[in-house]
Amino acid sequence: MPIPRNEELARRLLKVLIDADVEFFVCGGVAAKAHGLRKKINDLDIVYRRSRENFRRIVDALKPLHPYPRGLKPGQDILWNTSVLRDSYSLITITDLGDLDLIAELSGGGTFQALRKQTTRLLALGLECDVLNISPLADHLIESGRPKDVRLAERLRALHLRQMKTRT
Repeated sequence: MPIPRNEELARRLLKVLIDADVEFFVCGGVAAKAHGLRKKINDLDIVYRRSRENFRRIVDALKPLHPYPRGLKPGQDILWNTSVLRDSYSLITITDLGDLDLIAELSGGGTFQALRKQTTRLLALGLECDVLNISPLADHLIESGRPKDVRLAERLRALHLRQMKTRT
């Protein structure tokens, strides 16, 4: 069965970040899928470490993919440099490989440094990377307040309960 187009593009985008040694972990739908939830993938959400070197890695890795903030009218000039990341806490972009949400801090104060210990190395879209664990992921999704995220959090918690029962 062929991989859906959005999922393949998200996989290629994830590979770009991994190959550039960007310090990040995956959250959102890709994380839910990595934990075993059946989920259609529309974009890639990452939480990245806020450091000068990591800003540079992200900028250099994504520049060839023409990142552009979602919601801006096409043709508006933006500078793609480390200042854009340094001055943002959530940068929702469109790239040549699909949508990428670059998140410096999840709802409720979840920075890379604060949540790093609540990640697990998993296969996400067939690539090994750090993925936010189910409980903090579900908490973040609920905190967002969006109905689709709350439903996803409920599905994640149900999956987690099934996994826990299977282990005992």
